[in-house]
Amino acid sequence: MELDEPECWSLLDDRGVGRIGVEGTDGLAVFPVNYQVLDGSLVFSTAADSALGRAAASGVEAAFEEDRLDEAFSRGWSVFLVGTVHVLADPAEAMDMSRAVTVRPWSGGERDTVVRLVPRRVTGRRIHVPGAPGEPAEPGA
Repeated sequence: MELDEPECWSLLDDRGVGRIGVEGTDGLAVFPVNYQVLDGSLVFSTAADSALGRAAASGVEAAFEEDRLDEAFSRGWSVFLVGTVHVLADPAEAMDMSRAVTVRPWSGGERDTVVRLVPRRVTGRRIHVPGAPGEPAEPGA
């Protein structure tokens, strides 16, 4: 079942862990990121000299995805964002954003470059397997 944009943002909640894919000097790459939703965009931190930091500094298009699965009940959801990533280069904006962002990377280390993904496309799907545990029986079954 397709999800509308407000439901996608609701599922992303205000923070979480997802994957972001970008094309960099070594080709396509996907990175896990701890993100925060802020003003209709996704914000996360990375290291300036990382492949993700360099890709964001060049303003490339990126794809982001987060999924939640409940294998026991054969259901879940997936949200997908596509848009441009950019490093917050304006010191005042970066400082304000750093103060607003409360999520920190699980992997530790210095991640002093704040990156924002501004999506131009937000899509999602809710997934469920008919007849799975917890699903109502189909009429006439």
